[in-house]
Amino acid sequence: MPDEFDILVINPGSTSTKFAVYRDAEPFFVVNLRHTAEELAPFRGKPILEQQEFRRQKIEEELAKRDYRISQLKAVVGRGGLLHPLASGTYCVNDQMLEELRRAERGEHAANLGAFLAKTIADEAGARHSSSIR
Repeated sequence: MPDEFDILVINPGSTSTKFAVYRDAEPFFVVNLRHTAEELAPFRGKPILEQQEFRRQKIEEELAKRDYRISQLKAVVGRGGLLHPLASGTYCVNDQMLEELRRAERGEHAANLGAFLAKTIADEAGARHSSSIR
């Protein structure tokens, strides 16, 4: 149906990447990718952002298994990261946000990947990207 608005929501955690595709306000499918110690071993002792490509590929593999095309997405949201204090809400991912997450002055956490994954996948899809902050 052409009126459908598909949103990919990404929540990176320390040993998992949870994501869901919402069709309008309803979950279309929900996935919890668990990452084994062996999969994460090459990233041990490295900045969390080193995992970006690994996690993007895992998300895209899961979408492909469900015959879901990235081009169907209208928006992509990533869990916020360790940013300076902000009012809770949804923010467009911009260069300033990405740079702050890259510097990781408030710490290294998998949530810092959310904005990067949202932007990368949204750019590929031609969709909008944002990061949610609680």
